[in-house]
Amino acid sequence: MRSVLYAPLTTHLRSLRKLAASTHEAPPPFSSSLSSSYTLPPAIVLFTSGTTGKPKGVKLSLRSVLFQSFAKTCPPTSYAADTALYLNIPLCHVGGLISMLGIVLSSGSLILPPASTPTIPSPPPLPSPATNALAIVPSMLNQFPPQTPSNQNITLLLVGGSSLNPKSTAVAVSLFPNARIVQTYACTEAASSITFLPLPAPSNSPPNSIGNSYSRHIEVGIFSPTGSPLPNGEMGVIGTRGPHVMDGYVGCQPHLPSDFLLTSDLGYFHAPSSTFCFVGRASDTVRSGGETVVCAEVEREVIRCALDLGVRECASFGLEDPNTARGEVVCIAVVPSAGKLRLSDLKSVLKSRWGLAGYKRPRRFYQLDELPRNSSGKVVKDALRLKFGGRSRL
Repeated sequence: MRSVLYAPLTTHLRSLRKLAASTHEAPPPFSSSLSSSYTLPPAIVLFTSGTTGKPKGVKLSLRSVLFQSFAKTCPPTSYAADTALYLNIPLCHVGGLISMLGIVLSSGSLILPPASTPTIPSPPPLPSPATNALAIVPSMLNQFPPQTPSNQNITLLLVGGSSLNPKSTAVAVSLFPNARIVQTYACTEAASSITFLPLPAPSNSPPNSIGNSYSRHIEVGIFSPTGSPLPNGEMGVIGTRGPHVMDGYVGCQPHLPSDFLLTSDLGYFHAPSSTFCFVGRASDTVRSGGETVVCAEVEREVIRCALDLGVRECASFGLEDPNTARGEVVCIAVVPSAGKLRLSDLKSVLKSRWGLAGYKRPRRFYQLDELPRNSSGKVVKDALRLKFGGRSRL
């Protein structure tokens, strides 16, 4: 096994490093020498986060791991020898792993949290003067105390796991005034980032924009559930193809490199801003009264309507409603910025300011001190369904 895995790795590293250094194009092209990695065993198996379903084992080849690691050394992240990255993302998750390898390949410096750091991401202590880059998830920004002083040394803030809402963005700008803020859209099956969105976003881009691919070798598109391309502006499944894509799931048929990988995410392409937009997880929906409600869309609207009420974050989910013909009812769990939030005030504000269709408005309201999260900082919706409805979808 040692000779099978490490000899090709050395060859690929040499060719990738030479091409990246000579052309400054990122990442290197999907050449025949790289495609030979399809005949090798996977370099690593990582598991999906399992926030809306059971975790799956993802087989990532040498090709996809190296490709995405070298991509981190190029715009917009541009890891380099003078990059000192504080990585507060677990290495068992693809974002943490690829960022670590990107720093190694760029000859930069990597600072890891102490061994005593909790499994669930918590806000890191503001890094020392030696640190100039920070990789986090949005929930960490919400946990910094209001009196936390700003850090002038951070020049790159890489945000993954989910999108920043307006409140989190304001916190990031306040804490790290000199930082380039780069938001990523990624998944384990793509060995990390598919698109990037440097902030502030283009003025004509929708609030749910996730940017675009920064590599001509990473194709991104919007598809029907059967794999047919959809026109601009039409919502469908986000798909991607290229050397970054997985070899397949453990115990399932291999993924062919010629095929687009259809993610479990819904989105559309916004032509005026040339950006892709994330609507929500295809599995993170509520079926209410014959209509499909995308939970992420509800969450964005609640934050927009109730920002002045002190709603720090929220999570939408569905519960069975045996007393009506709806099937499921849209629910919202909110976390206040400080102290207690009067749910009656929230209901009133949503009723008067709601900008989406009426059937998408939450009917049940819950208040929590914190949302349940996994080790990558993502909200575990099934934990909310179990807590408030006593039933799981898994």
